[in-house]
Amino acid sequence: MSEFKESFDYTLKTPIKIHTKEGMEDFAQELTIKAPGPQNHVEYNLLDSTFTRALLHSSKLFKSFEGTTSTQGDMFEEETEETKANQITTILKASLDAEDIMKCYNVLPILLTSGSAQNAICTLDGVKLTRPMYDKIGLKDREHLLGLYFGNFIAGSLLS
Repeated sequence: MSEFKESFDYTLKTPIKIHTKEGMEDFAQELTIKAPGPQNHVEYNLLDSTFTRALLHSSKLFKSFEGTTSTQGDMFEEETEETKANQITTILKASLDAEDIMKCYNVLPILLTSGSAQNAICTLDGVKLTRPMYDKIGLKDREHLLGLYFGNFIAGSLLS
């Protein structure tokens, strides 16, 4: 996750029920998330500054454990996207207070549900993600999405 990506895909662990383009009810689980655009600069900058603070704080934590555990650099070696997302959310939880973490979770649906039907930032099985759809996504999936969002669109520019 060290290079900037234009998009990434995520399969929800728990599918959610949606109305398809054809107006039918169906279960959906395949998300495609595009990189934020200029219209998302406020939300993106909030996440970017929050993650930067978390990294700075975590680097101080890692220095205090030097010689007893793996270093921060080891955390971002060749691993799966999901493992990296879990590591990023762990850094956030260990480095930030609850208020900052909640800001991140509050900004994520704003980013993911932005854009028009033709130019959606996030689609779920090809349908633009809406706030009611997002609200059906489970907590673990939201946590993974936040970690993947940081890893794919924010951490790459900071850790490369």
